[in-house]
Amino acid sequence: MRAYLSLWRWVRGHTDVPQHAVPLVAHQGTLAIPAAFGVATLVELVVLHLILPWPWLRLLVAVVSIWSLVALLGSIAIHRVHPHYVTDTHLVLRQSGYTVLSLCRNDIASVALIRRFSETTPTLRDGRLFLPNANGTSVDITLRRQVDAQLPALIPKYRQAGSVSHVSLCLDDPADFVALMKAEAPRT
Repeated sequence: MRAYLSLWRWVRGHTDVPQHAVPLVAHQGTLAIPAAFGVATLVELVVLHLILPWPWLRLLVAVVSIWSLVALLGSIAIHRVHPHYVTDTHLVLRQSGYTVLSLCRNDIASVALIRRFSETTPTLRDGRLFLPNANGTSVDITLRRQVDAQLPALIPKYRQAGSVSHVSLCLDDPADFVALMKAEAPRT
């Protein structure tokens, strides 16, 4: 349901970011796999329409294929509608539309441009939260103290939670993020 609601909000041009917050865009490299699945589904739809002799089965395949394309667009919309964001006092990091970590800006010790290619899926490992895309991460955040983070998952056994003192995430404009974090002194 979250995917369909996000798709509706995306089509209408709405995002889930507070009014005075700066959204942190992380879209680069995220459309290749969904686009491949979308094209494969469309090819499958056309081929099966030509091969299947029964009209009722062609209709059923068409409905299921279109429904899967809408669900695919919904999963893309979740990330577009619920981006990471920065306010004067907080940095909020999200995954799949859920808040993974909300940091007080005073808890951030340093922010640096560091490319990491070791992780390509969100994970918690060795006190570090990874929020990458298929190309890894582009920014490292070091915290003054350990904070709790929780990664969502549809299947409960794949959910991860733990304390982290470092965060690595992928952003489209990592240099702009670093400059933003260094330029604005957090207000207490």
